[in-house]
Amino acid sequence: MVSAQLGWRRVRQWPGRYVKLLPDSLKAWIGEAVMPIRSALRSIIRFRGVMLFPTWVIILGTACGDDEEATRWIVKSETLASGTVHVVNTPPAQGVRPTWRLEEELRIGSVDAMGPTSFGEIKGLAVTEDGRISVLDSQAQELRVFGPTGEYLLTYGGKGGGPGEMEGAYGPMLSPDGLLWVPDSRNARMSKYDPGRGFTISHRLNILSRAYIWRGVMSADGHVLKPSIVLNDERSRVLRVWDSEMTLFDSLPMPAFPTEDPKNPRNSFYWEAPGGMPSGYIGVPYFPQSQEAIDPRGVIWSTSHGDPSYRIVRWVPGGDTTLVIETRREPVPVTAAERDSVIAQIRDQLRERSAAQQDWSKIPGVKPAVTSMFVADDGRLWVRVASSGEAREYDVYERDGRYVGTAVTPLQVWRYLSPIVRGDWFWAVVIDDFGVSYVVRARIRTAMGPS
Repeated sequence: MVSAQLGWRRVRQWPGRYVKLLPDSLKAWIGEAVMPIRSALRSIIRFRGVMLFPTWVIILGTACGDDEEATRWIVKSETLASGTVHVVNTPPAQGVRPTWRLEEELRIGSVDAMGPTSFGEIKGLAVTEDGRISVLDSQAQELRVFGPTGEYLLTYGGKGGGPGEMEGAYGPMLSPDGLLWVPDSRNARMSKYDPGRGFTISHRLNILSRAYIWRGVMSADGHVLKPSIVLNDERSRVLRVWDSEMTLFDSLPMPAFPTEDPKNPRNSFYWEAPGGMPSGYIGVPYFPQSQEAIDPRGVIWSTSHGDPSYRIVRWVPGGDTTLVIETRREPVPVTAAERDSVIAQIRDQLRERSAAQQDWSKIPGVKPAVTSMFVADDGRLWVRVASSGEAREYDVYERDGRYVGTAVTPLQVWRYLSPIVRGDWFWAVVIDDFGVSYVVRARIRTAMGPS
């Protein structure tokens, strides 16, 4: 067992060379993340040579009366010997009650009408401080700006390679000075637009890996953070950091992609047509893929590939895990009807390809506890969880891992594009039953208080 002094020295020096290279906002966040560990280490109680790390318990709830105990959340936190903080959030015996409801107040989009409110494929959403809403339509390669009440204002971009034009744009990101930064993979550049005046400048940017959705974020001091692959090693990853002129500032190590058997991966059905060509993959429904959310303050929240449990870790690229959150919600089973439905759909696809049937035991018996997550403007972590009903549920956590409440909504929020939460407002892309995309602004209203 190390002493308190040695324990703090490890934390203070970690992650060493990486901290020196980070922008100021990221250094500040690392300091903020480490301070609770430092306090915990200094407050270690020594009793006859045994080190006892402090543990605290918080009981959340507003109910009173005979059923008070059954309506409380219990939040327990302890600092492990490694310095990692472990927080366990236990819901009440009577189940999780909504703290907030997301009530739609504005919808932009149209099924029949032509023009700027008719979206082909939305690949990005940004909201300025004054409430203007910018939507990136990938099909048209246009950035469309709408007013706070939904009125159409301006369109920028359009297909092409000239100044301000786009070819493979997605994003956008809002910078600290109010500009919209739009990454364009095919034109190999980052273009900047003023929401009220249009295109300003572009900077060269080679995007090595292009995902369906832009996974980069803008830090508080104007740096761009984005996970990327390592050349000549498709499994290795780094977090690339660029400055305001898209000069590569740093590359910080990230966990590698998991290794799977190419002909029998856990997360996919591999198929071959007669003769072996063509071949391909069909994703296994309900398989727990790894989920990640990058905090602009410089840390990353993630779940583990293949693990359906409600366990989220927070870590610093190039450093160690600083926080583990476990929430003990009841697992949501995959019903027999859901299982039969997805098997029927996959069988149809295999039949079209003249491919053999598959091992249906790969389909899990429970749904992944975490289906997506994102960081709100105030730094809180919003976690979309599996549910058995029609409503979408988000559990909300403070940056130290404490459960705050649960937001529910009937909106069919598109989970691949992170919503935006600022103050009492929630902006997101939603999909209707016909597959039509809209942009919705919802008010975050109190439901019944913390459950």
